[in-house]
This record gives sequence, C-alpha cells and structure tokens, in this order.
Amino acid sequence: MDRPLTDRDKKDQQTVLTVAVARGYFATLGLSIAHGRDFTPDDGSPGRPFAIVNERFVEKFSPDRDPIGQRIAVGSTDSPAPPTWLTIAGVAPSIRQRPMPSPDAVVYLPLRSLPPPNAALIVRSDMRTDALSELLRGEMQSIDRNLPLNRMRTMAQVVRDAEWVGRISRNLSRVLT
Repeated sequence: MDRPLTDRDKKDQQTVLTVAVARGYFATLGLSIAHGRDFTPDDGSPGRPFAIVNERFVEKFSPDRDPIGQRIAVGSTDSPAPPTWLTIAGVAPSIRQRPMPSPDAVVYLPLRSLPPPNAALIVRSDMRTDALSELLRGEMQSIDRNLPLNRMRTMAQVVRDAEWVGRISRNLSRVLT
C-alpha cells in the first residue's frame, strides 16, 4: 500500500529526469524496449499508472532486481502535491535526453498522463524534408489552426545543434591556450 512520505523519505529522495512520450516514441527513434513492454493506448489513463525507465535508471536504482512490476513514486520538487505512484512496465535503452556526456536516469511517462505545455514532434520518414514539412504543416492546421509548427529540423541538425556548445568551448580553449 502507498504511504505518505516521511521526512527521512524526503531527505533520501533522488532526482531523475522525467520525459512524457507518446506510444511509439522508441520505435520512431529506431529503438526497441530492452525488457518488459512499451506503452499501450490506455496507459496514463485513470487506473493505468505505468512508466518506462531507462537502463541507466535500472543500474542506479535497481541493479539487483528485475524492475518490471516495481512501483516508484514520481513527483516534482517544485510542487507540494504528493508524488504519483507508478508501476514500471518496461525498460528502454539509455539515450541522452539532454546535451550531457552520458545519459541521465530517466522515467518515461505516457503523454496522456502528463501533457506538456509544449512538445516536440519526431517523425521517421523517407520523404524529402521540404515535402514532409509541408505535409506536417497541413496536418497540424487541420487539427488546430492555432497550433504552431516551428523549428523543423532533421535529426542530424538536432544533434549538431545540441553539440554546438561543446564545439564552441573546445575551439575557444584551443584559441586561448
């Protein structure tokens, strides 16, 4: 049974990155769930509090136990609301979600349970970028004319942009030494 967190529990809490994703997120990135299952259409709805964690999470928090079926409490450090208890349904490969040297421990939440104020749309396609851009703009306009679709980039551009700070820092250090 879930219980309120004590002061000791709060002191022992550890921070993880949470990312809200739609079903099919990992397949779109060309990844497979390493263990357990992916999200289902019902996950995130009332009575279906499931999460997927990455391999880094398992290494850090559950190295000696199968994480599938374990329950974790996820909450915001910025909110007085009690944490939400979730059941781990799957383990995903560890990928960098931020421009850091190594991947964070991540808890993936079904998009349905935590709709963000803004989102990134990731599309895998063989279409030319300009043709795909026009198709996506048309689809977004048909859903809601007020939804903007901006900063469309290829994955190669996203990776290059994410590495920009590191490249600039390395180049500056070469110039200054």
